[in-house]
Amino acid sequence: MKRSLDTLEPRKALPCASKAENDPGMLPLANTGIVTNDYRVSYEGINLMARHNIPFVVLRPVDLEAKRLDALDMLVVFSGPSLAACGVLGDFAKQGGIVVLVNLRGDFPWHSSEPFIGMRSQPCTV
Repeated sequence: MKRSLDTLEPRKALPCASKAENDPGMLPLANTGIVTNDYRVSYEGINLMARHNIPFVVLRPVDLEAKRLDALDMLVVFSGPSLAACGVLGDFAKQGGIVVLVNLRGDFPWHSSEPFIGMRSQPCTV
């Protein structure tokens, strides 16, 4: 009996993936971070990124720390950030990172900030 690829391939990949966490030479390919604490709210966005082969890591809002974001270029935020997380997101953007807030409303600290000149010499509001 011939096995289909969809049942065979994950079995090969899982042992490798579990070893990668303990191997300091293995670095994640993801350069996009998803910030969410509600699976239902972020499901469609995560599903679209996965279907388009966009590698990402999922972070909880309480895990937002500058050192955890060093390897990322973009953050897609589905959960309302705390005041401390807003500071981390603002600093991430000031260092050239892209922050996308999905369906979040309210006043954020960067709404009242002065624009600064971004990496491409275009005014950006952070």
